Amino acid sequence: LPTKYLNDSKVKKIKNTFHISYAILLGMTMLVLIVLEIRQYSMWYFMIFTGLWLLITGSLFVFAHNKVSVFKENNLPKDTDKPTIKSASLKNRKFEMPPVKNYFFFALVIIIATTMVTYIQYDNMPDQVPMHYNSLGEITTYADKSPLVASFMIVMQVFLTALLYAATYFSIKYSKRKLNPRKPQTSALQHKIAMKRYAFLMAGMAILINAMFTAIQLSMIGLYEFNQTLTYVVTFAPLVVILIGMTWFFASTGMTGDKIKVDLNEEPLDVQVADDDDQYWKGGLFYINKKDSSIFVPKRFGGGFTLNLGNPIGVIILIGIFLVIILGTLIPLLLT
Repeated sequence: LPTKYLNDSKVKKIKNTFHISYAILLGMTMLVLIVLEIRQYSMWYFMIFTGLWLLITGSLFVFAHNKVSVFKENNLPKDTDKPTIKSASLKNRKFEMPPVKNYFFFALVIIIATTMVTYIQYDNMPDQVPMHYNSLGEITTYADKSPLVASFMIVMQVFLTALLYAATYFSIKYSKRKLNPRKPQTSALQHKIAMKRYAFLMAGMAILINAMFTAIQLSMIGLYEFNQTLTYVVTFAPLVVILIGMTWFFASTGMTGDKIKVDLNEEPLDVQVADDDDQYWKGGLFYINKKDSSIFVPKRFGGGFTLNLGNPIGVIILIGIFLVIILGTLIPLLLT
């Protein structure tokens, strides 16, 4: 929606309804997951419940998207005599890239350190390796000692770090920029700052996840035993920090940087965006545009980027993500 419509009472009602519904659903989800963990239900229950949660939240997105679409149809002018901006040059994109490699350096250090400690400790590992703990810190599942079992957490660290790095680097480099056509220079600077913060946030996420896996790995190889307190710390502390970081980013920055206060004393232009891309958003969730060469586009809901499924590369990436998720879920079940 154009900025001037965001404070309309009907739009605010749609937004507030969505936020309240999503908050209630998220709270209920966290409660159910805690109960499933305390009652020590099978991993399949977690998978089924997560699938239902994704389906319901997706329905909330689609409902809100349809409501806004109806509002636009009834309230936005159809024609205007203002000059239009159809595209912007991307030739300077490489000079705007944040130092993503530097941000992910410490995540790599954690992986290397974990690998070295595991290699040194391998001969002293117990014959039965703990693979799962309940909420009390008690071991519920074991696996026979083997190089595959010993390296499983490290492999997961490598895959997830590589996935987060690739998602960060390529989404920034090959994504469509959402600039404000009235103040293109100001919004370009806001976007540049936002991408630096986004890269830092994703690298911090990789560091926390690797630290969590390292803590689990050190217990698996017999360097210490889990207890109830450690279970809570290792399981929930990284998630809490990640949620706080994401909340800070979206509240203070936003994916386009529109919430960053930047004053370049730029005179606003009397222009508008040429094309409305509603037709390419299916339910507000899936972006499918074969004419758009972008691989990634900013999400319409929440934060981060989503794939352009009209681009063959986007489809290939989506399939790869699903394969990683499936293998990461099934391998622990097959090893036990």
